Amino acid sequence: MRIRSILAACSRILARGLSKPGRLLITAVLWLLPALVLAQMPGTGDDQPDIPEFVDQHVIQVGAFADPANADQLLEALKRGGVPTLTRSTVDGTGQSLTLVQAGPYVSRSEALSAKAALEADGWSGIVRTESFPVRPSSIESVPAQQSSSAHPPSPDARVGGTDADLVQNQAQLFAQAERDLFEVPPVMERPLGMEEGPRVVVGSFALFGAVDREKQDLWVSDLEAILAGHVRSQPSDGYTINQIQGIADEITRHYRERGFIIAQAIVPAQVVRDGVVSLRILEGTLEDVRVENNQRYKAKVIEGPFRRLRGYPITQGSIERALLDVQDFPGLTVFGTFTQGDELGNTDLIIRVREEDRFYFTSSVDNYGSEFTGEYRLLLDFQLNNLFGVADQVAAYILQTFEPDNGTYGGLNFKFPFGRNAIGFGASTNQFDIGGLESLTALGVEGTVDQADIYWERTFANGRFFGASGRLGIATKKAVTEIPGAVLNEDNLAVASLAFDFYSASRKGRGFSVGSIAVHIGMPDTLGSMDGSGDGVSSRIGGDGERAGGSFEIYKFNFQHLRRLGANNSMLLRLDGQWTDDILVALEQYSIGGPLNVRAYTVAEALVDIGASATLEWIINAPGFSDKRTKGGRTWGEIFQVSLYVDYAYGELNNPRVIEEPTVDYSGYGLGLQFNVPGTFYARFDVASPIGSRVTTNDRDPQYYFRMTYTF
Repeated sequence: MRIRSILAACSRILARGLSKPGRLLITAVLWLLPALVLAQMPGTGDDQPDIPEFVDQHVIQVGAFADPANADQLLEALKRGGVPTLTRSTVDGTGQSLTLVQAGPYVSRSEALSAKAALEADGWSGIVRTESFPVRPSSIESVPAQQSSSAHPPSPDARVGGTDADLVQNQAQLFAQAERDLFEVPPVMERPLGMEEGPRVVVGSFALFGAVDREKQDLWVSDLEAILAGHVRSQPSDGYTINQIQGIADEITRHYRERGFIIAQAIVPAQVVRDGVVSLRILEGTLEDVRVENNQRYKAKVIEGPFRRLRGYPITQGSIERALLDVQDFPGLTVFGTFTQGDELGNTDLIIRVREEDRFYFTSSVDNYGSEFTGEYRLLLDFQLNNLFGVADQVAAYILQTFEPDNGTYGGLNFKFPFGRNAIGFGASTNQFDIGGLESLTALGVEGTVDQADIYWERTFANGRFFGASGRLGIATKKAVTEIPGAVLNEDNLAVASLAFDFYSASRKGRGFSVGSIAVHIGMPDTLGSMDGSGDGVSSRIGGDGERAGGSFEIYKFNFQHLRRLGANNSMLLRLDGQWTDDILVALEQYSIGGPLNVRAYTVAEALVDIGASATLEWIINAPGFSDKRTKGGRTWGEIFQVSLYVDYAYGELNNPRVIEEPTVDYSGYGLGLQFNVPGTFYARFDVASPIGSRVTTNDRDPQYYFRMTYTF
């Protein structure tokens, strides 16, 4: 106060004769001057520097005492030996308060280790650990500046309270609490090799970082916590080693992997265990980037497309498989993927390597799947151009010619453009034929033309190794005209909307595979040139009441196949398909019975019905007696050659039949099949079958035989 009075007087003297602003300036300077001077003077005001709330330090725990008096005595003994000391309070696992006596802090870890070695050399058995962690000491004992941190420690004889009950309790608490409260988990490279090797820590609880609930994969943090809590309860009395804790983390990793997180990992990071709390960190394996290699015809952004939505999310088996299979479905493309470490910890990059980029496929096949009236033998040439427009598109063109008689020519063109999980396709085909085979029919000069066009939208709902599903919505126009020279015998014009659902399913053990579809076809009369409900009076089908089949109908279709392995070289195939309707249908929509697709003991289109179904049970044997022997190409004979024994059955009904028509029919047969298959190159199938029962075939053949051979370039 006296200094301020003197300065006030000085300000009045100096300010005489000055303007008002000058006087104010002089007064302000002189009033602030004492504060600036006093702030630089030691021993006055708040002259102690602030202790940061958290200070990086290296300390050595020397003791843990229930009685603060014993802690004070140890502090004095250490200080007399020139050891810098500090204390802090904690609570042990039973809830009892303890005072920790620590040596330090030390600037570097190496300095702390040197001091620790000096204390151990002098026989201080209570020294257990060197620590480095954020702390705000409850008190810091000052040491003279000239004393070194490596000064000689006090002798064991200088210990205090060594004979009372508190000291005995302290020795037990010293080791137990030090293990619980201050236990160092080193980096992985510095950890012991054996599960039982190294120091132990009694785990009070686990702290789980990076774990979140994943409802879609049925993964819940509460389940992880329950697993960890179980290990806390079941731990040995002396606790776990570091590698045993890692074993617990591995169990958490397996929990993630079992739920599809194929990259996820639970790790025990390098840490200081305080109060028995061990930290585990979950690295879910987030997809950071996708890179494409070895691509030439396909653009990288096209191949990356299915993976784009996965970036920034944890990698799961289902999502990656689905995206890879989506890419594998691109025409002509074969790829495989590998994972590599991303730039950020826990992140993963996916590298897509292209194996094949086939620009086109060319397939030729020959068979006898044709009709005896238009040509029993057929030659098919099929050309497929891949990725023509650079969007994983596909263009397919095909032409088929019949022989004996050579009365039929069939050709078509199809386009398909995918976008994401969807695709749009459209196509057109035409079939021109003459009906012959018999002299009477040839003399009539009956000719026919069938033209079809369609457009559709396809959506993939699931695409995985074990299950896939897709839907298809389409509209098609169909026109069939039969005529003789100078006159049209009949004409069928249809517009058909269709909705289909397709699926496949495979067992995880590889013993069974199923594929199937259901669909509904709805005829739309008076649409896109289609005929009306009564067939415009010129349709090819007349019912028993004299009414003609028209352009209005509903048909429900199904198809199902299941292949079941019965051992290494035996399997059983079950095949079912059919359709149902209340309406009378023209031949374009009827169900065909007979031929290689259902009852092989009868000729192609032995019967056409409105309602029909067929079933096949086929026993397949891989290369009987030599399935394990290898061919020159490296494959086993069991992979490329199969023998089949089968039974076929079909049933059909006509709605509103005429008197001359059979209202119901059924056909059955049995047979033998031989099949050769070199994937991607050659396929051949030979069937020979005979009817069961007295119903004879219209072509008078018994047995019936079919063959097909296909070669892909």
